[in-house]
Parts: sequence; structure tokens; C-alpha cells
Amino acid sequence: MANQRRIVVLGGGVSGLAFGYYMNAFKRSILTVKGSVLPQITLLEKSSEVGGWMKSHQDESTKAVFEYGPRSLRAVGHEARSSMALAEELGLASEIIAVTRTSPPGKQRLIYGKDKLHPLPTSIMGFLRKFPLINRSMAAVAYNEMKTPPSMQTKNKDESIHSFISRRFGTEVADYVADPFLRGIIAGDSKETSVISMFPNLKAAEDRYGSVIRNLSKVSAPVKGVIKESAVCRRAKDEKWAMWNFKSGLQTLPNALHTALLDQGTELKMDTSCTKLEKSGQGFLVHTADGVVEADAIVAAVNSKIISRLLQDDHPLLSEKLNSLPIHDVATATLEYSTDAASSIPQAFGHLVPSCENEENLGVIYESMVFPQHDRVDNSTKRLTVMIGGAWFDSVLGADPTISTVEEIAIRSVAKQLNISARPVNIKANIIRDAIPQYPIGHSALVAEIDEYIKEHQLPLTLIGPSYDSPGANHCIHRAKVQAMNLLEQWDVIDLQSLVQENIRNES
Repeated sequence: MANQRRIVVLGGGVSGLAFGYYMNAFKRSILTVKGSVLPQITLLEKSSEVGGWMKSHQDESTKAVFEYGPRSLRAVGHEARSSMALAEELGLASEIIAVTRTSPPGKQRLIYGKDKLHPLPTSIMGFLRKFPLINRSMAAVAYNEMKTPPSMQTKNKDESIHSFISRRFGTEVADYVADPFLRGIIAGDSKETSVISMFPNLKAAEDRYGSVIRNLSKVSAPVKGVIKESAVCRRAKDEKWAMWNFKSGLQTLPNALHTALLDQGTELKMDTSCTKLEKSGQGFLVHTADGVVEADAIVAAVNSKIISRLLQDDHPLLSEKLNSLPIHDVATATLEYSTDAASSIPQAFGHLVPSCENEENLGVIYESMVFPQHDRVDNSTKRLTVMIGGAWFDSVLGADPTISTVEEIAIRSVAKQLNISARPVNIKANIIRDAIPQYPIGHSALVAEIDEYIKEHQLPLTLIGPSYDSPGANHCIHRAKVQAMNLLEQWDVIDLQSLVQENIRNES
């Protein structure tokens, strides 16, 4: 078709795959504007496999499942509902395994501090009892926060998470609660990470109303986009899910998206890297080793460093801004111990380690407590995953670590923190470069400058993925969905308002 537009999606991770899936789903909906021309989608993936950092491996002989990227998806919030609805649309509902909020791994988190494991309070009595690492109860912390006046010096200004939590809740809470949780989420340093970018509702509650605890519910983010209340969502609500996965691991999701895209007629080019983006008329020329692809629009589902390199010739200022967004390397090691040797593992999700403890690891996930369905079929071992690196990658591992270095650090950490002296019977270690984007102070303002540059120069470029506003897989999927709708509405292919109303009617 002569007037058919072409969208080139860069990257076959979950963001790029979800964008392609939703683009196809929306453009073929009954609400497509009459007479509109449906765009063609071409997706480029540099490797031979889709999924990006969402990788799983099942051992052929033992049937144990190992995750090399994220371990689970959250089941709470509107973005989580998008992911669960997507899983159902892809026919994966029967493959889901879930952890409830009332189960030990669903509700219990531990902090390793002062050479001991300390459970965070999960009950009213625990909330009232003194928490050893901060020498007071969480109830006292909350009461003091509500009495603390807002800071006029920092109002409507960005600051670090550590600074914000210290002001509102006390330095001990910043050191022993906020800091380790941030390490668990993005492997980041709380003294450098932006509170506005990571936890905007916390800052907004203080700026607008003077207290976080008393007013947090007043600043909840509005729901954007269409979220269908699927049967899986209702099941998650009824059963009180905290998190979920699949029987064969999280890579089940990108694999299913890959199959769906092929069924939808999407052109997928595997083992194909984009080497340069060249502005041409109203679109781009996408240079690859196999030739040049003409694109009316680019959807960049790769990290900011990659898109920066592709734009540096034609748009050096934009390239510089994109390149300044930091991304950390991480390493993980999943250790299998004999069931007898691992008998001391607590009934919990895992433990996190505050940076002030100067340990080699960020934390440990008790994999067999969370998803025992991923254990060996004969239940002869228990799995633990040790997280290492992030903001401390070079100082702990060095610039060019070996897998054996990662393994030995993991073994030492487990021996010290969980008192498991036996050697593991199996280890799956992994080093992931440019794994987790970071959000330093001023990040949101820089992203706004990037968006403004794209708008001012009328570049047909859409940025998705975790480099810009949130690291979670649920957010990446939901953002891909919203951006697909926005682009189709911009091109007058769908009537977005009618689409929203149709989904609301279907949910009622």
C-alpha cells in the first residue's frame, strides 16, 4: 500500500515486544477509524533470542528453573493489571504461579544488619515493638513524621532519597530501611538517587500537605491508558497475590509475545543491529549490516546509551543528554544447596543488606521459599540468589570480573549471613552489563529536556523502556501500551476516547 506507514521498533525486550503486540491489537480493533491506513511494524533485535534481560533457563535433567533477570512481577497496582491482562490474552493464565500477600514470602522481608537478620514488622504488635536497627518502634517513627514540619528549603526541589527519608523519618530509617530497599529495587545508592524520580508520591505528599503518612493517599498517581479487568486480575485480587511468575520462568512472557507478533504478521529481524539513525524527510533511515530500512517512526525500546550512539551524528546534543543517563552493571549467582544444608533458610522472601554494613552483596533472595515450583523435581536442593554490584560493582567486583569471582562472593555472603557453611551443589552465575538504569538527582528534569528536544525538532521518535521513568517490568509493559495508543491516535488510526469507553464498558 503506497501510503502505508512503517514503524521500526528497536529492541526485542519486553518493552519492544509489548509495543508491537499492542500496536497490532489496537490497529485491528473494531474502533479503527474508517478509511485509515494501518501501519506496518518491523522489529529489530540484535541477538537470536527475544526477552532482553528477562531470561529464564530450565535444567533439562533436574527441571529446576533459573532466572537471570527479574525474579517475579508485582501483582498490585494498575500497571500490574496490564501485565496480568496481557498474560491472559496470550493464553498463559494456566501457566501462572503466584505468591499471596498472607504467605511468609509474600509478607516477610528481612534486613541484615549488625551481624544479624532482622524481620521487618508485619503485624500491629511488631509495628509497636522496638526495631533493633533503628532503636525505636515503627509506630514512633510514623508519629514523629506526622509532627515534623515540611522543609521550605526543599519544597518543589529534587533531593536524594536518603536526604528526604532522613528529614522525614530519621537517619536510621534512611540507613536501615530506605537504603537497602533501593538496593533491592535498582541496585542504586540512596544518597545519589532522586526521590522525585523514584518515589514522586512521597515528595508530593510533603510538598502539598506537609506529611507523608497523613496524606500519601491524596497524591496517588492517576491511571493512564486502558486497563482491562481480566479474569487473572480478579483471581489475583481474590487470592491476594503479592507477586507472580510462570511455571517455566518469566521468559515465558516474551516468548509468547514473540509468537503472537509472528501470528499478527509483524516483520521480525533477529540478529540484526541498528548501526545508525539518519533523519530523512519526515522519517528516519535505519542503517543495519544488511542494508537500510525506511521508517516513518522509530520506537526505541533499547537503553539510553544505545539510542545515544545511533543519534550522535545528526543530533549530538540529544545524544549527549541520552548518554548522561546512568546505567549500572549487576551480577547474580543462584546457588543450589542440599536440602539438609539449607535447613536454616528463613521463611521469607529474602534479606537486603544496607550499604552502611559494607558487605559484598546487595541482598539474597530465598528462591525456594518464593517459588518452590521452580525447585528440582526431586526436591533435593534449595535455591538462593545473591545480588551483587550495581552502584558498588567496580568497588566489589573490579572493572572486569570473572564468573568465578561472582561465585566466591556469593558463597561467602551466604556463609556469613545465613550460616550455611556447606558448598553449593550447583551455581548459576551471571554478569549483566548495562542492566539497571539509575535515576540520579535531576533525572526527571533531564528526561523532560530530552522530550522537549524531540518535540521541538519534530522527530518521529518514541522512547520506551526503563531508562526514563521506572525500572519495573510492569511499568515497561504498561508504558508500551500507552505509547502504542498515543501514536495510533496521533496518526488518526484509532479513536482513543472511544477505545477507553469501550474497555470501561467491557469491564463493567
